[in-house]
Amino acid sequence: MMKLSRILWMSLLSLAVGLAAVLYGELPPPSAKTMLQPNLPFANFVYGVGTVEPNDRSHRLNPTKAGVIKKIWVKVGETVPQGAPLFQMDDTQLQAQLKVAEKSLQLNQKRLYSAQHLLKLVQKARDAISEKSLVSSQDALIEAQAELYLAQAKKKVIETQIQQTLIKAPFPGKVLSINCLTGQDSDVCLYKGVLALGAATYNLRVNIDEYDIYQFQPHSKAIAVVQGHPDLSVPIVFDYLEPDLRPKVPGHANGRTTERIDTHVLQAVYHLVPTKAFPVYVNQTFDVYIQDQSLDNTK
Repeated sequence: MMKLSRILWMSLLSLAVGLAAVLYGELPPPSAKTMLQPNLPFANFVYGVGTVEPNDRSHRLNPTKAGVIKKIWVKVGETVPQGAPLFQMDDTQLQAQLKVAEKSLQLNQKRLYSAQHLLKLVQKARDAISEKSLVSSQDALIEAQAELYLAQAKKKVIETQIQQTLIKAPFPGKVLSINCLTGQDSDVCLYKGVLALGAATYNLRVNIDEYDIYQFQPHSKAIAVVQGHPDLSVPIVFDYLEPDLRPKVPGHANGRTTERIDTHVLQAVYHLVPTKAFPVYVNQTFDVYIQDQSLDNTK
């Protein structure tokens, strides 16, 4: 009886496995995820992958003289006008020197007034004073004037050095990175720069597969679409072409199953027209569609 029950259980298990296999075989195969395509203003296009970069290469800003960073006035991502303060170096010693220079300037001004007053007295009593005393008074006035000029120059130099501790934006741009902290010595981030500033406007560097170059026309209409969001797009304007082909970087591949990665790309640079609809960031990737006029004109 025990043996019969075991045989029955094995038969039922085999039947269940067989039914599961039949049912699974009748299920439709999983469909591939469709690639969302944007609504384009042209029928035929050349596809490329674009990467956002500053309109000009980033500038690494360092102080004219190394020292401790006193204050950082900006934040990463902030857009600043030309002349806006970016960061300031410690000026404690320079401020102390300025006070000494100001005292020296005041003292030399008093000496000049005294020399001028003495010369006037000598000139009034010229008949009772020797020629030597007159010449001596004149020399004392010239010396006082020279010392005053030197004191003014020293004060001006220190004031200029204090002004140089405040680093300002040399052009309107966007803060790309801050590589030092308040209280650190600027030499710590000498290579990267205390702060990196780039242009406030962006370029889009587009990689075009070498197999599509014959269809590409630089001044054709083009549109950049945020990857994965076909409803988010921005028009782009052709700027210039870098004619030397470069090896395709795997990270810039478009992800299509038919794409070859053992190939080269042509790089075209476009102006990215600013938009308020969505933010754009440096190194962001876009799907780029460039009108293929050769095919559109055949219609």
